[in-house]
Amino acid sequence: MRDIAEAARSGREQLLHTHMNIADEGLDGVLRERFDKWEKETERELENIFPLREEQRAYENAMHDVLSDSVDPDSLSSDIRGCRVLDGYLKEQWLTDIPCAPQERLREI
Repeated sequence: MRDIAEAARSGREQLLHTHMNIADEGLDGVLRERFDKWEKETERELENIFPLREEQRAYENAMHDVLSDSVDPDSLSSDIRGCRVLDGYLKEQWLTDIPCAPQERLREI
């Protein structure tokens, strides 16, 4: 056990010595900054690879709403508004129908 603790302490000291900014900002701050940067870069890359990700999320949210006991008209309207691939007459018609539609019709929409 003492060898593991000693190795960890030694590794930490080497890391701090090698990267002085870690000593100034603290390891948590540096890691948080690097993870944030990595997350943003990954988001951008995924957006380039799969540009309809937001629409997929809206679809998944809508499906979750539809499969629940009752469909919330406000959530469904929000899901439809957020879906960029739905444009024009059909989208406007659905948004008009939703506030007064019975549950069965909401599920169809």
